[in-house]
Amino acid sequence: MGMEMHAESYEDFLNDKEFKDVSRGFVIDLEDIHKNLFDFQKVIVRWALKRGRAAIFADTGLGKTRMQCEWAKHVHRHTGQNVLIVAPLCVAEQTIQEAKNIDMEIVYARETTNAPFVITNYEMLKAFDLSQYCGIVLDESSILKHSDSKTRKQIIDITRHLPYRLSCTATPSPNDFMELGNQAEFIGIMSCAEMLATFFTHDGGETSKWRLKGHGKTKFWEWMATWSICIRSPEDLGYDGSQYVLPDLNLIDVEIESKQELSGVLFPDPAASLSEHRKEQRRTIHERCEKTAQIVNASNEPFIVWCFLNDESNLLKKLITDAVVVTGSDPIEHKKRSISDFTNGKARVIITKSAITGFGMNWQHCHNMVFCGISHSFEQFYQSVRRCYRFGQTNTNSSRDMGNCVSDEQFFKHFKFLVEDLFRVIKPGRLLSFHCMNLPTNKFRDGFIGIRDFRGELIRAFTSVGFIYHSEVVIWKDPVTAMQRTKALGLLHKQLKKDSAMCRQGIPDYLVTMRKPGENPEPISHTDESFPVSLWQRYASPVWMDINPSNTLQFRTARENDDERHICPLQLQVIERALDLWTNPNDTVLSPFMGIGSEGYVAIKKGRRFIGIELKKSYFDLAIKNLEQATKEQTLF
Repeated sequence: MGMEMHAESYEDFLNDKEFKDVSRGFVIDLEDIHKNLFDFQKVIVRWALKRGRAAIFADTGLGKTRMQCEWAKHVHRHTGQNVLIVAPLCVAEQTIQEAKNIDMEIVYARETTNAPFVITNYEMLKAFDLSQYCGIVLDESSILKHSDSKTRKQIIDITRHLPYRLSCTATPSPNDFMELGNQAEFIGIMSCAEMLATFFTHDGGETSKWRLKGHGKTKFWEWMATWSICIRSPEDLGYDGSQYVLPDLNLIDVEIESKQELSGVLFPDPAASLSEHRKEQRRTIHERCEKTAQIVNASNEPFIVWCFLNDESNLLKKLITDAVVVTGSDPIEHKKRSISDFTNGKARVIITKSAITGFGMNWQHCHNMVFCGISHSFEQFYQSVRRCYRFGQTNTNSSRDMGNCVSDEQFFKHFKFLVEDLFRVIKPGRLLSFHCMNLPTNKFRDGFIGIRDFRGELIRAFTSVGFIYHSEVVIWKDPVTAMQRTKALGLLHKQLKKDSAMCRQGIPDYLVTMRKPGENPEPISHTDESFPVSLWQRYASPVWMDINPSNTLQFRTARENDDERHICPLQLQVIERALDLWTNPNDTVLSPFMGIGSEGYVAIKKGRRFIGIELKKSYFDLAIKNLEQATKEQTLF
């Protein structure tokens, strides 16, 4: 009896155990992707096509619909075969409309149809012969979350033969390893059982109690990165994310006085169990629905009302007369018509459940919602909020906000009203300073990569109403920090090797100062003691190299105000130098964009008076605290 010998070395064996990124797709040029996709979306589509089977876990508003449609288009173009898209009922019509933006025609069907691109609902998937398709897209693929779901098993079983598969969702649970395993199994990377055996160990009798093995704490995520892409902003991939910066999200708790009669106790017992919570929900239906209707009926703006119980939606339908209602038991055509009426503005209010329309819908035209009833699912809450709070949402609390402009032309028209009044209130011979920077352009929005002379546009806006261009100083900024933050193409060192014609210097800040014509009635004079020659030489320099970028009011308050960290206030040293140079003690300093009160903070500490204007309540409230702190510090010293 002989023994078969293997020539494979131990090193070869270990190498074979390493996971390889095996691509089963095809490669296309970025130029072949439709021009109506953002740069970061084009890169993702090209990557997913190269893989052939992939998952796009992109946060709400990042354009999954457009990306999955473009992916399907190229799969059909490459193979000549049909592609099926599966989506929740309420999303299908929206996908059809979105596809038109990339010159693509999608047909809605409830059974096998001979069209290049067909979309159907998950409930109808069993009516399709998938041998007629070469590719499938799962929109809102978190339906794979439940390991015992018949739908999950059906999807995975009947799609195994398809060479091209794409899974898209905004909310894969990073701590729900079973869902991630189901995603991998659908794509055909590895079965859920194999994934668990490879990367995890079991912690008890419950199937959900899996934890990563020692090596799995890094290897698992490296493995996931070979077949899925997960982003919350284009900045995650090194692209411009400025268009995805949203206005403030205001969460308002509405308290309703309980009418429950207490017997023998001072306070009612809290609802601890799920059954007790449900009982309390039913007991307070009338109070909650009446308060919800009061809020919605007091407005003329669009509203989404989220319910949890059918009794809530039934009562609200009576209380809010200009609303459409969508429930799970409604016929499909009624659901489609009601959702379409709200989406297109024919209906002002929609009353529905998170489980029905909380996933996939783009309702940027609305910026108000009320949760009359709520489930215990954070995913449902998050997804419901993001129906409105997403890319394309520009509404803030006030149309007076200059950040709420649809174009540069509208912004400068709005801005001119302010500039004219600033010219009116400033004394002759006195000064106005503004802090700004030039703006990088991008190929998608502007058609080219370069720099926009925003500083010059602002100067011309002020001179057009009578101001004199008085002076300016350049404030140095570290290009390394800018490169790390923005990943700007022109600042990347690797661009030198590729084509240095696209390399550029960093973009500095400017403190630009304008003067109102006329003689200053109250000269600003200094003494050698308060302003020695050495200090003046520093201030007179056209470039300030010694401004500490972290010395801001934000730095002083961030530890107690984590929710304000996205604010980028002016460095305090810049404000101090401007006030030292151009104001007298007891002068009034005006800030029409007060923010968190940086100018006022410095003005008060230097013995000046201050007037600030701010639209956003959260900023205003923090500014009040900062000004109060400055008053205390000024009193002490």
